[in-house]
Amino acid sequence: MKKVPPISAKEKAEPSPNRYRDFWPIMFASVVFSGILCNYGYRGGILESATHREFLDIWLRYFLACSVVLFAISIVTKRLDEKWPWDINFYQRAVWQVFCCLFLPSMTILGVFVLFSFILPLSLRESTFLHIDIYIVVLLLFAVNTCYIIAFYMKEADLLREQLRSERSAWEEDGERKNAAFGQIAAEDKKKIQSLKEDLVVLQTKFDTYKDAMTVKASADTAAEEDKVYLHKLGATTRRIRHREIALFFMRDGVPWFGLKNGEEYIATEKTLTEVHKAVGDRFFVVRRSFLINDSAIERCVRRKDKRLVLYLRDKNNTEIFGPVEPDENLEKRILNVVDIVAERKT
Repeated sequence: MKKVPPISAKEKAEPSPNRYRDFWPIMFASVVFSGILCNYGYRGGILESATHREFLDIWLRYFLACSVVLFAISIVTKRLDEKWPWDINFYQRAVWQVFCCLFLPSMTILGVFVLFSFILPLSLRESTFLHIDIYIVVLLLFAVNTCYIIAFYMKEADLLREQLRSERSAWEEDGERKNAAFGQIAAEDKKKIQSLKEDLVVLQTKFDTYKDAMTVKASADTAAEEDKVYLHKLGATTRRIRHREIALFFMRDGVPWFGLKNGEEYIATEKTLTEVHKAVGDRFFVVRRSFLINDSAIERCVRRKDKRLVLYLRDKNNTEIFGPVEPDENLEKRILNVVDIVAERKT
């Protein structure tokens, strides 16, 4: 919890938003509130037959009671400002403000009224106007707390406006000094910027040349492979299927089939897996003499605890291909050209 610093001598001379000049407002409010309470509370009671002196005595008692209550609320509000400021602990402050400055005074006044009601005459005790005083007191206390909240935020707004005005003046002065300083070094900056631009053009030219060379080299290495197609003959129909669309070739019932990455499967044109391998080239490699795997279709490779390899393909069916039971160094080298071989995680 952030603590409010103690009030300095300067702040005592010029009160901060946490301190209030509320003596005369409290006196004025006591006069008004005591008049309201006298008018409504005793309209049907003793005031109808009271003399001027008796009326003044009754009003003075109400005035003193209102002054005591309002000064007590003022003191409690200032202490709450020091411990739970509105701008730091809003919800805690709201709860304490309502409890200490509204609920507690209202219950105290109600308790005093109930405790001493037996002293009043029966006609006055049962007077509706006297009970109205209780509701009026609660409304007046609510209005007083609302005024304190409004006063606090008005002072906060004034303080913030004055702070912003001071900062703006400081910014304007700093801006003028900076403009003068910038005017002195503008020529040197222009020269440096021009030199950097020339260096940047040279570097950009070198980068473009290197990029073009890398693009040409990559195109020369991969264009032929990317453009290769597999001719799939089915009856009188011949389809051109790009190699990158094929996940694997496999044997099913002694006949070679191939599966696409989208999950579709078809019978191969060739009669054996060896003929298929000759047709598609070196981007496909054999696993256990039953599978012909495409390099681009391998997602990862895992070595199980029994040293057996498992290939996971990047296709719609999430195909898993088990390697041979005995370790095959040539197969491992071929796989390592594409992906890493990771160990199986312990479960």
